Amino acid sequence: MNKAVKSKICPVCGSTKTTGYFYGKQEEYDEALKVMTKNPSLYGGNTMTPDTPMYHCKDCGHDWNIPHKYPFSGEADKNAKWLRCVVDDMMSLTKGKIYEVKSIRNGAYGIIDDEEEGIYLYNPACFEIVNDNYLGG
Repeated sequence: MNKAVKSKICPVCGSTKTTGYFYGKQEEYDEALKVMTKNPSLYGGNTMTPDTPMYHCKDCGHDWNIPHKYPFSGEADKNAKWLRCVVDDMMSLTKGKIYEVKSIRNGAYGIIDDEEEGIYLYNPACFEIVNDNYLGG
């Protein structure tokens, strides 16, 4: 994986002043903004494609995405330790919670919630995938 993407350093200007994009419904983004305090994501719209940017540099304006071998196949990042995301479980929407990745099964992230025995996510609407214990933006 490209080091600049992994460490959220702009690959063009080297700035660490970067943020992510949120994709989904406008109402979900508005709700998510209430819990994103350190480094709010930008609203990227309702649709994602393989070329959709995941990160934005606040200094030079460059957008870039995370290079996945199979972008929308449900492939999970095997280094992910935490997910900050929206989970739609068909009954209710959990907005902006931070989940610890407990396991990866069949390409999905396995998370455990206080109220649930286990949830497996395929392509969650993530604000951030964090590869260490730092949860800040």
